[in-house]
Amino acid sequence: MSPEYLEFKCSSYFADTPLSDPSHDQLQRWPFADRIAKSIAYADHSHAFTIGIMGPSGSGKTSLLQFTRRKLKEFDHIISFSLNAWANEHEHQLILALFSSLSEVIKKHLPQAHSALQDWTTQSLNPYLKHLVSQGKSMELGKGSSVQLEKLKMGLRDILHRNQKRL
Repeated sequence: MSPEYLEFKCSSYFADTPLSDPSHDQLQRWPFADRIAKSIAYADHSHAFTIGIMGPSGSGKTSLLQFTRRKLKEFDHIISFSLNAWANEHEHQLILALFSSLSEVIKKHLPQAHSALQDWTTQSLNPYLKHLVSQGKSMELGKGSSVQLEKLKMGLRDILHRNQKRL
């Protein structure tokens, strides 16, 4: 163990800092993260699903998330990425951040599919995101945007399926 960890462990308080190393897990979040990661990796991939992590401040939510992402790296067919939804004030910012993150992770893990995703993004989002924010006001995505976003989602799903990957 590192001297910093020993000093941390021997102190009379614990820092409210998320963990990424399971060897420091005193709240036993690693076994739970392992089960979550396996549930994600082995789930029926024909349907999307959501996992909610709720708890009070300091209860280990972020550590659990980081442990889960660490475990997911063991599965070659899983591509994991993060998106901080709270960092985006408006819907269009969130959508741009999502597709920017998706683009980066696809570029890293599936470089041959990156241009296809860019094409889908350009065709699907540009008509609705030309005028982003005017004087701090949110814009509406526009009529038909849900149809275009559905096409983008289907295109992304097709790219991932052809490459035997999951997000």
